[in-house]
Amino acid sequence: MVNIGLSAGLSFDKKELSARILSSEDVSPISGPCQMLRDIKSTTRETFDPFLLPLFTLTKRPSSYLTGTPNSTSLHMSPMHTKVNPEEPLVYSLQETLSSKSSSLPQSSSRPFTIPDYITDSFPNTSNGYSPQKKRDYSPIRRYNSIKSNYSTEPTSRYNNHLPSLAETQFPDRSFISRSPPFMDGHPKIFSRQRGTLRAMATSGKSIAIGSHHSVRIWDSISCELLYNIDLTVINDLGSKVRALAFVPSFDPRDDGRYLWIGLQNGALIMVDILGRELMEKRTTSHRGAVDFIFRNRNREIWTMDNHGILNIWPVQPKPENYHQPLLKPVRYLITPMLCAVAIIDSIMWTSSGRDISVFHRTEGEMIPYPRIFISKELGDVTNMVLVPFHKSKIFISHNNGTLSVWDITSRKNLYIIQLGKQSITAMESVGERYLWTGYTDGTISIHETRSIPWRTIQQWQAHESSVFSIRANLTAFTQEGSALTVVTADNDGNIGVWDGLLKKYWKEKKMQEYRKEYCVYRDTHVLNCSWNVDAMKPDKLSVGDQENIMEWLSSQNKPDIIAIGMQEMVDLSSKTNTARILLNSYKKTEPLQDTNELLSHRYKLWYEYLSQVIEKIYGVRSYSVIKTEHLVGLFSCIFVKSTEEDRVRQCEATVIKTGLKFMKKSVHGNKGAVAIRFLYDHTSFCFVNCHLAAGQNHLLQRNEDSQDILDSARFGLYPSTFFGGGDLFTHGTDGSQILDHEVCFWSGDLNYRINLGRERVLEHLGNPNKLAAWDALQAQDQLTQQRQKNPMFALYNFTEPPLMFDPTYKYDVGTQDFDSSEKKRIPAWCDRVLVRAADCVVKNTHYRRHEVLASDHRPVSAAFYTKVKQADDNLRDTVAKKVDMEWYIYLVRFEKERKARYVADYGLCSTEKAIRLLDTFNGDVTKVVSKLFLEKEENKAL
Repeated sequence: MVNIGLSAGLSFDKKELSARILSSEDVSPISGPCQMLRDIKSTTRETFDPFLLPLFTLTKRPSSYLTGTPNSTSLHMSPMHTKVNPEEPLVYSLQETLSSKSSSLPQSSSRPFTIPDYITDSFPNTSNGYSPQKKRDYSPIRRYNSIKSNYSTEPTSRYNNHLPSLAETQFPDRSFISRSPPFMDGHPKIFSRQRGTLRAMATSGKSIAIGSHHSVRIWDSISCELLYNIDLTVINDLGSKVRALAFVPSFDPRDDGRYLWIGLQNGALIMVDILGRELMEKRTTSHRGAVDFIFRNRNREIWTMDNHGILNIWPVQPKPENYHQPLLKPVRYLITPMLCAVAIIDSIMWTSSGRDISVFHRTEGEMIPYPRIFISKELGDVTNMVLVPFHKSKIFISHNNGTLSVWDITSRKNLYIIQLGKQSITAMESVGERYLWTGYTDGTISIHETRSIPWRTIQQWQAHESSVFSIRANLTAFTQEGSALTVVTADNDGNIGVWDGLLKKYWKEKKMQEYRKEYCVYRDTHVLNCSWNVDAMKPDKLSVGDQENIMEWLSSQNKPDIIAIGMQEMVDLSSKTNTARILLNSYKKTEPLQDTNELLSHRYKLWYEYLSQVIEKIYGVRSYSVIKTEHLVGLFSCIFVKSTEEDRVRQCEATVIKTGLKFMKKSVHGNKGAVAIRFLYDHTSFCFVNCHLAAGQNHLLQRNEDSQDILDSARFGLYPSTFFGGGDLFTHGTDGSQILDHEVCFWSGDLNYRINLGRERVLEHLGNPNKLAAWDALQAQDQLTQQRQKNPMFALYNFTEPPLMFDPTYKYDVGTQDFDSSEKKRIPAWCDRVLVRAADCVVKNTHYRRHEVLASDHRPVSAAFYTKVKQADDNLRDTVAKKVDMEWYIYLVRFEKERKARYVADYGLCSTEKAIRLLDTFNGDVTKVVSKLFLEKEENKAL
């Protein structure tokens, strides 16, 4: 009997095996064993892994090698990751090592043979109608899709040890985020003159290479000028498309960014001297499939990989007297085909084809694979892999569902997961020591500070109109005169952006905030925020008791500096007549269009006059001035400021956001939405948002979506450039055009978040004499509290709310203290809320309560806050700014020296410490240091 080492427990008769191997009916010498493997696959479908087949050779060995059974033969699948001659075709051999009893088998079966492409990539299933005589499409993409459709990629029992459990999920801190793009020298550098869909991108020194279809364009990263265009149809007979680009290292660091390697879809490699505009060499035999990746492994090697799983490693050890890159010969290995992401860490290589991770260890003459790791379904497909220098033992892997998984390089275990967003992370790059740049399908780019726990998302901006295709950092920054640490991004449409990798503006603004007390004087300010859903009640219908309670509502803080009043449902939004009238502008054709507007305006006027009278009655005539009012259908906002403080208020502005009826994902009807009013109080920016979110016990996601829409859609005008502030008026250098740009944000209104308990259970808690225990139990089930505590992607996650030390504010029978007794019997809830978000400011709550106005089915709430507002001195600020400029220069010199030392050490000729000493000796001249090191190496060889 012959034991098959591929699967335990299967055996075939020797004669049957030899007959299958040497059958004359097969279309090629290998198709006999392949038919046998197809039979094995159909028998052991659960344990058969077709994706490993291209990585193995077929070799016969004594079965005792696996099973210890004497006098038998086994067909063994042995790894083939050893070096092969790049000038010879890939050969697989079927070797027979038979016992004396099997010597009668023909010797011709041991001859070498070449496996056709369609065999190495695909083993079709005979049960699916395969016939050796049937023509098939042998294109790589078709073969790959065939494998994906015919075979299960789920991990099997033999891989269970390598299927990681879903690690702990973390979320970055987004409270420090800035929307200000990191422009170079404060000016945008974005150009869109690339023709065709972008295929590849590379940057080094001052050069940017962009590949699309049959051409490569070279740009200057400083001036953004097009240097010249390489037309590949002239030098490439087949006219194959560009798939990969990379600048290779040079003996002279001044030439970094001069020699460009181009990988093509037909497997050809083209080497170009862009400075001399010379074609150095073209190779067509190094690869068989599309060259998907070209990596620069430090300054020592170039790794090229194709989609058939061929890896060529080209050693780069340039000699001063004879440097000509194409003369180098590669070392070839076979690895996993059809890769989508690769990362190289010295002798370790991590790869992924989407749903799995393969790790290889490079030793002398071999590329040894570790057991394959399957990706948990919760993570999504792999899109990118990067290394962050600060985290020396970790590798960061992005996925198409917005998650980023962090793995230990040595143990190959998933340490934790970071949820960066909901969109696919389409591009990723490590910049500097600790910053990670990520690009998304909507064209936005985020920068994350990875040193802190949790991570901080420090910048996010709309960099492109379409999906970000690539992010590349200039790793050779400062090695050439005039070069800078630029980060180049590109989208699928060929638009290119050049950004400041040093984040100079962010760095200086952060320092200015640290020194803010040296040029700012702070004053105490008191704010009273009041919110009430009036349920279409008119002020003249209020009872005497309600009028007294309204006075208590507006005087719950003693003489506040700012009183912000927000009201909801000024008209009856539950009335279908009113809703249709508002939506269609008229209910009947005979009614004039202005009837609806007059109704609303009259209602707003009634409440404005009533509130003004109450304020005067409480605090005295002309004690307060109205600085702004705004409305949106049922919403009405009014801001009062002490008359003595009115001159401290500037640049007051309002905007409205509709979130009601939507058409094509855009809100067209304002029965729900928000009114936002912002202004400057001294040199501190305030924003008050009065909102009414989606109603309904089960509409939690819609309420969350409404909140996000309000934050995303609200827009304010830009302040004049001559206006004081810079980074002092708004948070983290933003321009004040959005709500969260402001230093102090209040978010109040009928938020409509409910309690996730049944009505009887809620009433049972409210009947508990121990009110504190009852409120705690109910607040644990409150939807808004849960979202703020457990959902870091929630729009209001960074807002805070004082403890709820009062009964739910909704829903009551009008005129009574009884909860809803109608047929619907709605569950009591804290619908009416006040939240606050303060960036770099001290805000303390002094009270948070409800008030017993019975005229509505909601109870009004008020919240009082104490905060400090700043008054900056221009002259002192200029002095501090000069000090920050000096600190920036010191930081830049240190950073530049570290980057140069690392660049020198990457040649493998000295340590980083020695590189620093040599740079000090040669006044930072990288070229002289590298020349000296190569000269020392030649002298040591001579000795």
